[in-house]
Amino acid sequence: MPTVADAIAMIARQNNRLNIKPAIEVLRKYADTLPSDERGAVYDDTEVMLREWDQYLRSGSSQTRALPGFLSSMALGSSQQIKSDGTALLTVHSSKGLEFDVVFIVGMAEGVFPDYRAQNKPAEMAEEKRNAFVAVTRSRRLLYFSYAKARKMPWGDIWHR
Repeated sequence: MPTVADAIAMIARQNNRLNIKPAIEVLRKYADTLPSDERGAVYDDTEVMLREWDQYLRSGSSQTRALPGFLSSMALGSSQQIKSDGTALLTVHSSKGLEFDVVFIVGMAEGVFPDYRAQNKPAEMAEEKRNAFVAVTRSRRLLYFSYAKARKMPWGDIWHR
């Protein structure tokens, strides 16, 4: 029986030009072994991955077809097709030029947004301010900000507001 680990191993073994389609097929075969009420989520996710992959290949940035490039493309939203209805989860960069009735900007805490790497660097802090401007101007009607009162940092410290 094919497993998720098999799909990951299949991708990891590729040295040259990445092709995720065989791994997607492994995931779909795995989904076939699941109860019918659990299959749909796997089928839906693999369909999204195939659409993202197709969009990545069509973009000019897929010359090397490397996994980090594909994952970056997905994370930055550059392979997403924005729809007019529903909810969209976007980065500030991928929201540029778009408008929405309601916008939530999460992570508005020193060190998160603006990014901690911009501290004491005027040019980078100016870029963070421009990104914030882009973010807040995406809303037509309602704009929400969120921040954490306490946050566990990657190195283990707890940051308190």
